[in-house]
Amino acid sequence: MINLLLFKKSIKYLFFCLLITSCKSNFDLTEVKFGETNVNVIIPEKTEKNDYQLGDDKIRSSRSKEILTVNKVELQNQTKDTSFYNYVSFKYNEKNIITEYTLAYYTLKEEPKIVYNLLKDKIGLPSFRHYTTNYDKEHQNYDAVIWEDKQNNKLYRLRYHLWEEEGLRELRLTVLINSESNIEDPVYSGQPFYFWKDYINTRNRLGNNNYTYQEFIKSEGSYSFFSE
Repeated sequence: MINLLLFKKSIKYLFFCLLITSCKSNFDLTEVKFGETNVNVIIPEKTEKNDYQLGDDKIRSSRSKEILTVNKVELQNQTKDTSFYNYVSFKYNEKNIITEYTLAYYTLKEEPKIVYNLLKDKIGLPSFRHYTTNYDKEHQNYDAVIWEDKQNNKLYRLRYHLWEEEGLRELRLTVLINSESNIEDPVYSGQPFYFWKDYINTRNRLGNNNYTYQEFIKSEGSYSFFSE
């Protein structure tokens, strides 16, 4: 029985290693500089399908595997179902300068932590993790994660959604300027990201950079049981 468990773990580890070692890239989403990087440099082609207006926002998107890259690693397609496709969408201003982006990626249910591990290697441990139940917390099955990159004034918001029948997890990574992080992703209502701007304001008022988001939401009585 022990040998069988070790074999299964070895197979999963080998699968992850193959993803990492077989798809190195020169591009890296984490190196996009808000206020500097021009969207035309990343996605030169502009069509009616990939470039559009969403409210006041200009959006340009791509399914190119060269752009679906985190920490120099191209994220490999894990589903053949055409109704589930991976993409990156960039918000940009009137000068074509990127101000925010979102990565949508579908990963196998058994291996949902690929992007999490790549970001942890690149940025470090996350600032916050949220769990739906105490069971999920005990088994580290988080559904929302936050990284605060203070050096580059970026906020990374990672969210998971499970598609049980398809055996897939939908992963949404939204990266934006930290000072604009009070905007909630409309795809997921009621999520723990919503309180981040209030937290930043409170931390600045207290003048305490060691004051954590976890401490803030506990004081507010929200998401206090299944987070860390």
